[in-house]
Amino acid sequence: MKKILIVISELSLGGTEKQLKNIISELCNEELFEFNVVTLISKGNYYSEFKKIKNLKVNNLFNLKNKNFIIKSFFALLSIISLTRFIIKKQPDIIHFYLPTSYLIGASTIFFYNKNIKYIMSRRSLNKYQKKYFLVKKYEQYLHNKMHLITGNCQAIISELKLENVEFNKLKKIFNGIKISLDVQERITKKNKINMILLANYIPYKGHKFLIDSFNELDKKYKQRLNIRFYGQLNNYSNFLKSYIDSKELSNFISINPHCLNVSKYIKECDIGISASSEEGLSNSIMEFMNFNMPVIATDVGGTNELVYDNFNGLLVQYGDINSLKLALEFYLNNIDFISIHGNNSKKILQKNFDINNCIKAHKKIYLEL
Repeated sequence: MKKILIVISELSLGGTEKQLKNIISELCNEELFEFNVVTLISKGNYYSEFKKIKNLKVNNLFNLKNKNFIIKSFFALLSIISLTRFIIKKQPDIIHFYLPTSYLIGASTIFFYNKNIKYIMSRRSLNKYQKKYFLVKKYEQYLHNKMHLITGNCQAIISELKLENVEFNKLKKIFNGIKISLDVQERITKKNKINMILLANYIPYKGHKFLIDSFNELDKKYKQRLNIRFYGQLNNYSNFLKSYIDSKELSNFISINPHCLNVSKYIKECDIGISASSEEGLSNSIMEFMNFNMPVIATDVGGTNELVYDNFNGLLVQYGDINSLKLALEFYLNNIDFISIHGNNSKKILQKNFDINNCIKAHKKIYLEL
């Protein structure tokens, strides 16, 4: 039985965590593996869901609330020490790092203890974060050399990793996956009001403001036929967005809503999915939309064009191009029949390339082969 240790900064309600939960839930039922998950800096609001997974052990090292740089640096050092002690105690065969913080902190344990351990790093987003922090890029490139395998969930990420001098034989693309719904969500093509949904935490790069500004440019006749719903974890930025919507007198058309564990109910109530981010890896929310036979209006960033084929199952726009997004919103209002046509094409793409079972099999394979 192989011992697998998953290291992540926290278990928040996000795309990476949902994907990880789906993979581990299945592999924990296999007698081939013993899984531990460790969170480094806090539990996160999805931690309790992982605790429910049968045969999975979940551990949290710290609950860091203070954002002060000095305090965070001190806790990073403590996390390295605590994680090293945990590794020595558990003696894992494989350690798998998810997301940048866990990689930078967790992989530093290599300097203290690395006896007979195989290492995997999974990158789930583009590397724009490297530009924000001094020496992060150089340190990550150094850590890449210590990894036995590095995965990315789309071609854009794989291409970036190649530019970071990761050896070709260490790289593997593993698409995100989703449990394919057998239900066929029929789109009503004759209706006065079209409901659109943007499913993303309230973070500036997710593009909520970009969408608001584009919507605001619509003629009144189009605004009256559209309803846009935002769903995500409420925070200070969601308060700003609410005030911004009110200042534009758009509160009758655009709503701010809290996140929920089961978003299916809200997706089913809508007709078109939207992803307006300035950066993405491979968006889980887009796959959620596609699973319910929805067309998607999305910014052409990261791996999005591997999910959304322009004018086939949705429309691709450039981030920041307000007129382009405005025209995309108008397109479906002027061509209602394409909501069903593009929506059905979404389901076909999903079934062909993004079944969660393929993702699970790929992870099982890499764990067994290392």
